[in-house]
Amino acid sequence: MEVAKRTMETLSWLMALMMCSGLIVINFRVWNMREIAVTKAVNAKKTANFSPSGNQEEEEEAKRMENN
Repeated sequence: MEVAKRTMETLSWLMALMMCSGLIVINFRVWNMREIAVTKAVNAKKTANFSPSGNQEEEEEAKRMENN
């Protein structure tokens, strides 16, 4: 009877450790996906604001003048 009790206790500890490690892995995967999404958004914004001539302020001012 003592062996069964100890076995169940060991199994419960193993289950708890597996659940904690699973939560940690899921947390890191979600964090990594969020970082990838942020990186993609930043890169897309940089690409959208890319200025071939390298002088973005003058181009934006020229666009504003054209609109007015």
